[in-house]
Amino acid sequence: MSLVALKNCGPELQQKFRSETITEEELVGLMNKFVEDVKNRVHQKEGWPDKQMFTYGVSKMGVTVLSRIYARKLSEQRRGDRILLNACCPGW
Repeated sequence: MSLVALKNCGPELQQKFRSETITEEELVGLMNKFVEDVKNRVHQKEGWPDKQMFTYGVSKMGVTVLSRIYARKLSEQRRGDRILLNACCPGW
């Protein structure tokens, strides 16, 4: 579902969510922007998916990206601990 939502985002948002260097703070900012854009009914204009079912997809997109962020942090900060972070989201 997160892949479907991502594919229905505008190119600028796709680039942000696909970034290999996105931070947790940047992700939280994007997710908060989504909520505000939906509340203000400008989400389509701002590049977010336009169908109601995609709100679920955007939330899954956030969880997937957060998992990637945590995996990157573990790799950078605790390489010697050999911790493997797994995440599963059908469709990503």
